[in-house]
Amino acid sequence: MRRVIGYIFLFFSCFAWCLIPVVPFFDLSLPLSAGVITSLLLFGEITWWLSVFLLGKELVFFMGLIIKKIKNISLFYFRKVFLKLIKENNKIN
Repeated sequence: MRRVIGYIFLFFSCFAWCLIPVVPFFDLSLPLSAGVITSLLLFGEITWWLSVFLLGKELVFFMGLIIKKIKNISLFYFRKVFLKLIKENNKIN
């Protein structure tokens, strides 16, 4: 049950963080928009830390996997671009 509640908090946290960049495009007044964004920030942070507290090692392992995947993708892209620049540089010289 602890894991289920932890994953629910994690889902709500991610959902709140994904809504933040979308809020300015709603037809809201500026003060209301600022209040909604602030509320989403607070809600996202609180639910994130609750999920960290409930999931513990599982969440750290899960985030580590995501970071490794992002790192591998970025390194692959960097190598691809770097090799392309080297080839273009060799053609010029």
